[in-house]
Amino acid sequence: MSAKYSAIGAKLKAMRAFALTERDFAALSEKKTVKDICLYMKAADAYREAFKIIDDNDVHRGQMEHLMHKKLVTDFLKIRRFMDNQDANVIRFFFIRREIEFLKRKIHYIYTKEESPKPTTDDELKNHLFINVGKIDRDAIKNAKSLEDFAEACKETIYEEPLKRALDFNADFFMLGMIFDEYYYRNLWKFIGALPKSEAAGLKKIIGSDADMLNIMWIYRGKKYFHFANEAIFSYLLPVRYRLSEDAVRSLVNSADETEFAAVVRSTAYAGLFDQIDDGLAIEENYVYMLSKIAESVFRTPSLAAIAAYEKLRNWEIWRTTTVIEGVRYNRDPAVIRKHIRITEERSVV
Repeated sequence: MSAKYSAIGAKLKAMRAFALTERDFAALSEKKTVKDICLYMKAADAYREAFKIIDDNDVHRGQMEHLMHKKLVTDFLKIRRFMDNQDANVIRFFFIRREIEFLKRKIHYIYTKEESPKPTTDDELKNHLFINVGKIDRDAIKNAKSLEDFAEACKETIYEEPLKRALDFNADFFMLGMIFDEYYYRNLWKFIGALPKSEAAGLKKIIGSDADMLNIMWIYRGKKYFHFANEAIFSYLLPVRYRLSEDAVRSLVNSADETEFAAVVRSTAYAGLFDQIDDGLAIEENYVYMLSKIAESVFRTPSLAAIAAYEKLRNWEIWRTTTVIEGVRYNRDPAVIRKHIRITEERSVV
């Protein structure tokens, strides 16, 4: 397997060599303005080319985040050249996920009865993130006035099935989002399951861990914030089990309170989700950090899984950067920012 993916592995490592370092993030945390962060990013090897179009006198977080995602899309298109059609399905799922997020944004305007915003520079940047693997009719989608119109616009595409289910259930926007997520992870897990065991192992480690943690967070939010009945929570869970057993899932759903819920989580492989919760960290922050550490362990071996690992590592970099931007924007103490992006004081010297 290593020989088969050696070219891909070499390309991934070459691109990864330009990632922002811990020293970079420590320096960013000390910046005083968003403009200062932008100027730093313009000088960084990884983003010099992507950020050159930004006017640093009129810059905001959204622009920088979009350009970082655009860089990731460009990287994946480069990697695609080294792959045969079967293996390239890993990248296809990467773009399907982005298309689903696009569809969710557009459907949101239907449910809220809001006018879709007029095109802006940010929308133009978003277009760079969209590779139409699903063959959807974007013009028809933009003109849709109802969920029925939306489903008609997606007929004979890979999104016809989840949209039909949404119509059959008379789904609200929340349920529709869950239907899309279930559709995505179900098909991705099926694809991974059809691979040879040697190639599937790393992908299962990343995607399975991701789905397990998303299910834990969904159960937590469903109980704490939405007060859903246990039956409803079960119905929304992603259909993937990796290191989170059915018994653990039932214990989480049936937990009486947050203390019992946390105790169950701490008995699983995902105990880290509740690390430093009492010290101001959020479960979602622990999730992206834990997923990045899993990705680091998988990235070292040339494989299909290294491609998925690369995406998670870049998403972690984007998340850390946007967290710094928000921290600087709201004048948060640099030490607090470093805590949230997981830089210890010993590593914060610039």
